[in-house]
Amino acid sequence: PLTARVIANRVWHHLFGQGIVSTCDNFGKLGTLPSHPQLLDYLAYQIREIDHWSLKRLIRSIVTSEAWQQSSTESAAARATDPDNRLLSHFSTQRLTAEAIRDSLLSVSGEIDLTMFGPAVTGSTPRRSIYVQVLRNDPDPFLAAFDAPLPFSCQGNRDVTNVPAQSLIMINGPLTAAAAEDLAKRCVSSPQAETDRQRIELMWRIALGRWPDTHELEAASKFLSMAHEPSGTAEAAWIELAHSLLNSKEFIYVR
Repeated sequence: PLTARVIANRVWHHLFGQGIVSTCDNFGKLGTLPSHPQLLDYLAYQIREIDHWSLKRLIRSIVTSEAWQQSSTESAAARATDPDNRLLSHFSTQRLTAEAIRDSLLSVSGEIDLTMFGPAVTGSTPRRSIYVQVLRNDPDPFLAAFDAPLPFSCQGNRDVTNVPAQSLIMINGPLTAAAAEDLAKRCVSSPQAETDRQRIELMWRIALGRWPDTHELEAASKFLSMAHEPSGTAEAAWIELAHSLLNSKEFIYVR
């Protein structure tokens, strides 16, 4: 049935960044053909007959598949023969959605409010983005900069743009500035981090979910020593380091 195929395709698009049918909003003659028609048929059958329309079960089966768990490293042969990665030879690098970027900034700051349910809030409130109110005539500027869909029409495929406004709002925006300050304070005041090396390692683990390598440790230590004098205080230097980390490509992209 078309309903099951559309749902399965949209879930696949959300997880992989591109649907089996790339035109999520158009399964008709003007849309594109599925790259893997048998896979789409199987997923449609699975969600209807096996998962009984449970999206959680469908997502679980996809994210535990070999296709989902592939490395994002692209070979030269794959780049030449399949530049759009329609054959899924590797996992395509994806940018986080606007809501996920905002939630990530709130999370690393330690100020995120995980309260469930309740009325909608403004974008200045540190609750998860799912609770931010949507106003047709006044969209949230941070979410709008990162291609959050406008509430005027249905949009199956989100735009993924790369424009100066995104860099500017991450560099100069109040949300990123506050998150950087809070992240720096978390690392400097943490009882688990008594040395600069431990504070740097903690900052990397909070922001990027991994340990810094030797080169990054050396670069961060050098940056702190150089930034201390123009920044005026050691705390300001740590804030600058946190701010640069939150503006890194790795922070907003999934690989």
